[in-house]
Amino acid sequence: MLSLMTYKEAINHQDDRRRLMSDAEVLTTALVAALFFHGNQAHARVYLQESGLIPAMLDKSRFCRRLHALSELMYDLFHQIGMLLKATNSDVEYLLDSFPVAANDVRGLNALPLNLPPLSEIYADSAYTDYQAEDALLLIDEIGLKALRKKNSHRAAPPWISFYKQATRHRIETVFSEITRLFPKSIHAVTFSGFLIKITCFILAITFKKAFI
Repeated sequence: MLSLMTYKEAINHQDDRRRLMSDAEVLTTALVAALFFHGNQAHARVYLQESGLIPAMLDKSRFCRRLHALSELMYDLFHQIGMLLKATNSDVEYLLDSFPVAANDVRGLNALPLNLPPLSEIYADSAYTDYQAEDALLLIDEIGLKALRKKNSHRAAPPWISFYKQATRHRIETVFSEITRLFPKSIHAVTFSGFLIKITCFILAITFKKAFI
């Protein structure tokens, strides 16, 4: 598992010196749980403590409180990792879809800060059909939204373009399959904040695995 110490130093994050378990160890435990224990943080805590990797492990209640207190740091880490991967990506093609958790596609697109370089192309399924959004992205940001067209679409694409869009879409389905294999049968969370933390951990874990491990 990639250490979080370098990232913490880069953003000048300060641990409370009175604590035996560092913030980096708390986040690492959550990511280990997502990657190897289907999100079961109790199993991850026991493994990391008994193996001696993180001997000063917190009990369940204190660990949950610390993890929730670090949620903004985790979301910032998620953002920074994405920016790093985007900066090192020589391709300008991106895939967009709803994560396999209930969400509204078009509304999510309008709220998404794309922050992509000009001439990028985003491939999405037909649920993202929004001609106004397509025109605005192309005119203002020089980004092409390549949504699959429905049969009754007013902007039908040539057959070869439709084939390429469909073939490209299969790649994101593969990624989703890899993420959902990490899921338990049900994602248990007492609060909505806790649910978001667990979902973020699953996505971060698979990102670390594919990019750095």
